[in-house]
Amino acid sequence: MATVVQGQAPAQRRTAYRAEIPYCHNKELAFDYLRDGVALSSGGGRIPMAVVGLAGTSIASASAPLLLRGLYFVLVE
Repeated sequence: MATVVQGQAPAQRRTAYRAEIPYCHNKELAFDYLRDGVALSSGGGRIPMAVVGLAGTSIASASAPLLLRGLYFVLVE
């Protein structure tokens, strides 16, 4: 289990979201989802960003890689 908190560096957030069970407040998740949407729209989409990641090269949107690995289930208390 990992936690995502306000003020965390993007690399720490990315690592926390890749945990089996990440814990975060809905506000943090919502804004990270919006940031990823902006990165996808400016980078041409998820597939071009994946190709860039596999190639190990960088483009303008790759300087801010995606934080979330995708939403499968969300539990809200």
